[in-house]
Amino acid sequence: MSDTDDTILSRRRAMSRLGVLALTAYTVPAFTTLSTAHASSVSEPSEPSEPSEPSEPSDPSEPSSPSGAETCDPTVTDPNAPGFCPPT
Repeated sequence: MSDTDDTILSRRRAMSRLGVLALTAYTVPAFTTLSTAHASSVSEPSEPSEPSEPSEPSDPSEPSSPSGAETCDPTVTDPNAPGFCPPT
C-alpha cells in the first residue's frame, strides 16, 4: 500500500468512528432519561362543589369583518402563504 491508500483508509476509519460517536451522542440521552412511572397512594375523590349562580348576559358585540379580509393580498399566489386570497 502507498501513503495515499493509508491516508484514505485512515480518513475512512476516522469518518466511520465520527459517525458512530455522533450516533451514540444523539441516542444515549433518549435512553438514559426513560423512566417508569411510579403510582402514589390512592385517595378518595372529594365531594362535588355546589353550582354557582348564572351570570348576567353580556352586551352584544359589534359584528366582525369577513374572515381574512384585512390580511388578503392579491399578489400572493401560494395557498399556504399568509395573505393568500382564495379565488372568488
